[in-house]
Amino acid sequence: MRPQLKTLNRALIAAGVTTAFILSPMVATSLTPGASPAFVPAAHASVDDQAGNPGDANYNKGKFVATRRHVDSPKVFATETGGLVLKNEVGDKELRPLDETVNWVGKGYARYKGTQQYQLTVPERTGLEFVGPTGTVVYEAPASPWGNHDPIWSGFGADTKLGEQGYRDDTIALDLLKVDGPGQVQLFAAYIPDADDEDAPSWLTVERLLSSTDDGWNTTRLVPGTHTHNRTTFTRPGRYEITYRAIARDAEGNLVTSPEQVATWQVGGVRPRNDESMPEGWDRTNWIADPLLRYQQHTYATPPEDYTFTLDDYRDGQADGDSNLTSMRFSTGAQKLDGVATIWINGYYLTDLDVVDGKLSVSPTGDHTGDRVDQWNELLGSGESKLQISFVPSDPAAGSWFSAPISYRHGQGEVVTTSAESNGSLHPRIPDPGNVEFNKGEYQPTDYGFAATVKPGTLPHTYQVQICATDPKMRFFVRGGFYDEPDDQYPSTQLSGNSTSVDGCYRYQDDDREWNELQGTYPKFHIYPHPEMKAEATEVKFTEPYNLEDALTQTGKFGGAEDDAAEQPTEPTVETPEKVTPEASPEATPETSPEANAPGAEATPETSPEQQQKRLVINNGHLDILGKVVDGKTQISLRDDSLTAANDSVVRKLDDVILAVGNNARASRPDNSGPAYDVLGPKGSHFFWLPQTQQDGIVWPGYNTEGVDYSQLEDGLNLNFKIQAAPEGSRFALISTRGLGDDFALLLDSAKKDFSVETEFATHAHFGWLFSKPGFYQFELSYSGTLNDGSALKPQKGILRFAVGRDAVAEVKDGVWPTLELIGDDPVTPEDSAVTVESPESTQPTAEATPEVAQEIKMAEAEAPAKSTFKDVWPSRPFAGEIEWMAEQKYSTGYKDKTYRPLNSVNRDAMAAFLYRLAGSPKVNLERPAFKDVAKSNQFYKEIQWMAESKISTGWDDGTYRPWKPVSREAMAAFLYRFCDQMPEKCASAINPDTLDFSGASAFPDVAGMSMFEKEIKWLATAKVTSGWQDGTFRPRLPIQRDAMAAFVYRMTHNFLGPVK
Repeated sequence: MRPQLKTLNRALIAAGVTTAFILSPMVATSLTPGASPAFVPAAHASVDDQAGNPGDANYNKGKFVATRRHVDSPKVFATETGGLVLKNEVGDKELRPLDETVNWVGKGYARYKGTQQYQLTVPERTGLEFVGPTGTVVYEAPASPWGNHDPIWSGFGADTKLGEQGYRDDTIALDLLKVDGPGQVQLFAAYIPDADDEDAPSWLTVERLLSSTDDGWNTTRLVPGTHTHNRTTFTRPGRYEITYRAIARDAEGNLVTSPEQVATWQVGGVRPRNDESMPEGWDRTNWIADPLLRYQQHTYATPPEDYTFTLDDYRDGQADGDSNLTSMRFSTGAQKLDGVATIWINGYYLTDLDVVDGKLSVSPTGDHTGDRVDQWNELLGSGESKLQISFVPSDPAAGSWFSAPISYRHGQGEVVTTSAESNGSLHPRIPDPGNVEFNKGEYQPTDYGFAATVKPGTLPHTYQVQICATDPKMRFFVRGGFYDEPDDQYPSTQLSGNSTSVDGCYRYQDDDREWNELQGTYPKFHIYPHPEMKAEATEVKFTEPYNLEDALTQTGKFGGAEDDAAEQPTEPTVETPEKVTPEASPEATPETSPEANAPGAEATPETSPEQQQKRLVINNGHLDILGKVVDGKTQISLRDDSLTAANDSVVRKLDDVILAVGNNARASRPDNSGPAYDVLGPKGSHFFWLPQTQQDGIVWPGYNTEGVDYSQLEDGLNLNFKIQAAPEGSRFALISTRGLGDDFALLLDSAKKDFSVETEFATHAHFGWLFSKPGFYQFELSYSGTLNDGSALKPQKGILRFAVGRDAVAEVKDGVWPTLELIGDDPVTPEDSAVTVESPESTQPTAEATPEVAQEIKMAEAEAPAKSTFKDVWPSRPFAGEIEWMAEQKYSTGYKDKTYRPLNSVNRDAMAAFLYRLAGSPKVNLERPAFKDVAKSNQFYKEIQWMAESKISTGWDDGTYRPWKPVSREAMAAFLYRFCDQMPEKCASAINPDTLDFSGASAFPDVAGMSMFEKEIKWLATAKVTSGWQDGTFRPRLPIQRDAMAAFVYRMTHNFLGPVK
């Protein structure tokens, strides 16, 4: 499973989740049927009045048909006797027994746009190899259908009341025991941009959930209240019976399990019928739902020789996705009979099709509505299948027929078989050989040990995580990742996944393009044994930060062993390849105490008693903004499934809660993304993102109007946002994925003064929430609409509050919301500035107008060297001259392999070394360490002691220096300011902080009122040591790279006064 954070894809998975055989061709006379009209899907909403009527349901007599609705299948519930049971939850908590329901995935098209949302083509990107090779086409129940719920909106989950049961380790396992069907089944979440989207990244972020093919992914860990919106894919159409089981252990360690229950999926074909919809020529007295029994009980009259079954590529289609379909035609020849034809695939039932006047008579979308055509067009997938047709006429005296199997693959052209060739029987079922069964059985481990390793990956700029049990049969789940601080509750980069029973290992290989974000973070993982394991959960916590170059290894033991008390996990060990000199490693935090004021909050006067109201702080779990229409008014409230201060789902007032969005929700815009992604901010910039699919440790708010009767409304219902407070210059947006083959759609954008989300049918939906800056956001929310008689609904209003970012969350931890200056009717919008790619520390002057003076500070630029000291710094690269100057002055000696590694970040210990050498390597009092985490044995003990002695660094409030932490750009500004203030003779005279007037300088838009080092950054810009980025920002919390640091130090010592141009 992929990590949650750091990139657009990671954020947008945050958005939502899709998936599709031979004998020699039969030689027969060809029948040319009448031309069928091409079908173009109409723009229509879900046919909810037909969704889920109980009935015969074809091969599923008496089952409820779940389709074109929101469905959790399966969902785990507790029984009254303390056991577990699986059910289907359809719509707004409409519960049905799992084995009395069939889920139908037919054709589905996005509302208005008409793009298909029932097919997935595996793209030329990494991440979906488990679905099939590039170009593979499969059936899909989409994660985020657009504008409706077609063909079905499915997921799975666990009831909130399970939290009352006290299961061990808060763990319930949902096991996919086996799949009986013609193809493979995968459940996963993934953001899949359009294949033609040149702006999109060339790789995918995928979160695997369940699989019929991969050991280790045939089980998933649930916690009470879990609820997914995921892609479910099938490699072939047909009938699938998926056997599930839920299992847990109670507080005493006893196994609690559900029965093994079957979830039935009907993939492809026409909509399963109900009691009110018999085929032409049939009634309830003679209709038999089971197609085999129907065929067997028919009079065995010999069929004439002119029954024909024809397969061919569908060439006349005009709807999106039609080029992947195969047309199926059937004719009874001269007799022109009525009846029912059944299609079979690899021996499995696919669908029943009406036959009228000797030909097929079907709705193109399979929903039994509208005009009918004489062929059925089906997505067979990309593999080869054995297809058959059986025909039972409504006239008992007419001949029935079962064709011989046709081996067929989409694209091979026309193939015909006739009743003259054979009147056979159903081919034996051919289950997909790739499917595996879950290895059941309680297991006593032979050893409780494990080893966890975090190390650089096999490819540049990657990393690996591996957690292996000593006993290879141990099965477990992993949750955790990389934390900014060792004691943080949630990781800033999240990892999760399962071990495989092949070798008892969990493995993750990253291809993250922002791997340097992990520099200085702390790996920590919670390990939960599968309930069948006689073992208990444990935690592996690395006390050393990860530095991107060394391997961290730690051993430990699962709980539950008899000698638990005697043996504790070992301290982490560090595998060090070869020790390098002063510098390098990526990732950043501010220089001073983490207890800085929240970026978005202004200092305010003493609050009133009303403002001191204690509100419930929610930082995780499923939430819905409920909308209802009662007596000509709208009502708004919050359904809270997060189990925060509750054991079950609770409906609350919006005003009673604060939603906390920590740094684990921080993401960044990839450098290779194009203008379509400008809403995310400048390339490389960070934003905060609440994803469209649920992720542990992040609040998951959506909206729910399933209780609204839209037939009473003229134009649907709008969810309206009015921004009452937000950080200066911030941007807020709601984003939805449109489904397959599309990027994402802006539903609401403060920059465009668009503050309403329109809904046109009853739904329960989620979208991605974008906050461009940390701080405090306060919204007035309401639902509005108009009744059919033209009268406007009177809206009820509620206030929803978000604390965004580490500092803001810390400020509201006690439930007290700060006093904010409300902005009334004029919403906050971002500055009007172009979004452009920066060149790291441009050498050009800033774009702001400069006062008309005789002299001005000039930015110095070192001459490029004829030959570089470092083999990775070629003379033509940016800042090659400045880097060479650093080497000549012996301020930097580089690494032992003769590299400089210009794009690596500068750590705090290396920063001390740079400045100490620049100061002339003065004498230092080494008697008593200034910081408790810098021992005398530290390689840069002397340099760090000097930093404290010269007052250039005061360290953190807890007495630490944190030498391996990267230096942020704002902390670097503070270091250089203090250095030049303390030692002006070492800096260019033109930039002396005591004589340079920078009091009237304007701050960067992302610094003003947001950085504790605003003064130092203003000085740095006025001194022309930095010009910022080309989009006008400074990006204070980004790590400073080694090449940019060389440029800064050179300019700090060489900038000069010159005539104004």
